[in-house]
Amino acid sequence: MADKIAKLGRERSLQTLAQRLFVIDGPDATAKLRHAEAALLRANPDLAKADGFSSGKPVVVPGDIGLAATDRIEKARESASGLLDETGVRLDLASKAFAQRFDTAGRGDAAKLEKIADRTFVQKLQKALPETAAILPKTRETLGKRAEEGKDRAERFSKSIAEAQEKLAALRALAERQR
Repeated sequence: MADKIAKLGRERSLQTLAQRLFVIDGPDATAKLRHAEAALLRANPDLAKADGFSSGKPVVVPGDIGLAATDRIEKARESASGLLDETGVRLDLASKAFAQRFDTAGRGDAAKLEKIADRTFVQKLQKALPETAAILPKTRETLGKRAEEGKDRAERFSKSIAEAQEKLAALRALAERQR
């Protein structure tokens, strides 16, 4: 089963959400519940915090985890507007997921650059491995380039998503005129 999209209702925890979205019963219900919670968290990392639960927010329901979905998962309307709505939601979710990944990578590169700028760390490193004196400048340069490339990629991706949303809006307008 492919991933589906659901909207949050009054759920305020992963446990409640998992119980709402998946059939969790039988003698191994606790293990199934933990499995469903972990899958939901992997697909929706923002659900790790309480502020990730807001009524009406779309969430990805992973379809490849071996659990049956309940009938509470909304099915996309079988019309052009239903398909366009789901596509818009998926674009938004993809945008958020990639933005988070770009941000995480950028923070990681910044932390590494900060670490190799620390004199105490560099002195200890050179004392332990004298050959690092030649490697550190190249490492700084590489990390700097990678950080810039990451920023450029993030900007291009953001622009691409915005363009896709604009094209989607144009398709919606076209579909409305055809009614």
